[in-house]
Order: sequence, then structure tokens, then C-alpha cells
Amino acid sequence: MMRGIRHFLVRLASALGYPAMNSSLLAYDNAMIATKSVLAMPRGLIDLNNLIGRFDLLILRCAGLVALASFAAGAVMAMQFGAGMGRFGATNYIPSVVANSITRALGPMLAALMAAARSGGGLAAEIAGMVVTQQIDAIEALGSDPYRKLHAPNLFVLIVGLPLLTVVADIGGLFGGIVIEVTSLNLPFFLAVTKTIRAIVPLTSMLSIFKTAVAGALIGMIATREGIRANRGTSSIGTATTTAVIRATIAVLVADVFLTKLIWMVR
Repeated sequence: MMRGIRHFLVRLASALGYPAMNSSLLAYDNAMIATKSVLAMPRGLIDLNNLIGRFDLLILRCAGLVALASFAAGAVMAMQFGAGMGRFGATNYIPSVVANSITRALGPMLAALMAAARSGGGLAAEIAGMVVTQQIDAIEALGSDPYRKLHAPNLFVLIVGLPLLTVVADIGGLFGGIVIEVTSLNLPFFLAVTKTIRAIVPLTSMLSIFKTAVAGALIGMIATREGIRANRGTSSIGTATTTAVIRATIAVLVADVFLTKLIWMVR
């Protein structure tokens, strides 16, 4: 049945042109990967050691990069707003503007993009390498399921871990803004911290944090799909990695637009 659906999509999309065909196959493959991974999760999450290792590889090792990028973004944002708003004597409002920008938009976006580049690319390269060296075939030959051993834990870790990375990004961005506000804009430390805390809207911030779980799912599915599609040549590992990063980045950006609009509607 699955082959019949795929064959139908190929024939339908071929009549519409290559872009439509490629998009249809990409959506179909991602849907199949998501379905198989979800079905394999109950068994795949039993191995806690494997789960912890996946969490360390995909989330913890990305935390430093996310913190540094968000700290720099928060600092630059404070400097830019300081240069503009200082002309009108509105320096006291800068902490509130920076805090709102970081927690509602920039923090989640930076966390998702850094994860797409670092974790998504690394995951695609890992799976592609296993395909090229026939490790996936070996897992199947031994009667095990690669979705249970590999793909489902990866997807689960990205879905659960990306909101945690978003918290790291928010904290890093807020701290970077406060540093510039105190050292360069001459705001009192207590005033900068107080206004930053008061500007954070709990409901909107939580929704912005948890929306990155969708980004984690997209990154996991796209990286897995590109890794699985690697051929037997070693050059395909680099191709899979590059394609996974590009497609995951685009998917994250597009999804963020719709999710942000949805948050605006419910808040």
C-alpha cells in the first residue's frame, strides 16, 4: 500500500514539474519517518543509556553554541536600541524591548537554527555514514529495528530537548542585553534587571519555548530522511549533511512564521 501511495505521488507530481515532485516526496518521506518513529518510541525509549547518549550528542553539546550566539544577539540588540532610543530619552525602556524581543522571537529562533545547523547536520552525517558503511543493513540483518535503536530516540530527544535549548537561549540573550545596558548605556543594574523581569509575559514566553518542539520534530525528520537516502559513495555523506542543514533551516523558518501567528491569535 505504501509503495502504491508513493507511486501515485510520483506520477502526480511529475505532471506538475520537478519542484512539486520533490516537495511531495519530501513530505511523504517525512510523514513515513515520523509515523515509524512514533510507533517505535515505546520500545526505543526503554534503553536509557542510549537515550542519555543521544541527549548529550544532540542537545548538551549544542548548549554552549546556543548560549554564546544568544548572548551576542542580546548584546547587539541592546546596543542598537540604545543608539536609536537614546536620542529620544527612552533609554529606560530598552530592557523591556530587549526582553520582549528575546523571549518572544529571537531566543526560540536562535535555538532552532543552531540546532538545525549543529545537531541536524551531525545527525544526517551520522546516519549517512552508517548507511555507507552498511551498519544500518547490519542492524536489520540481526533482526533489530533501526527506528527503535536510532531514529525514534533521536526524534524524541530533539522534541524534548529543543525547548530546553530555548531556555538557554533566552537566558543568554537577556544576560547579554543586561551587560550592555549596565556597562554601555549606564543604566543601574537593579533597574535593568527589574525592567527585564517585568517585561517577560509568562504565557507568551512559555508558548514561544514550547513551539520549538515542533522545530525539533522537523529537524529530526529531515536529518533522518537525508541520512537514509545516502547512497553507497562516501561523497554522499557531505551531500546529505548539507542538504539536511539547508532544508531543516528553511523548515524551521517557515514553521516559525505560522507558529508565531498562532501564538498571537491565542494570547
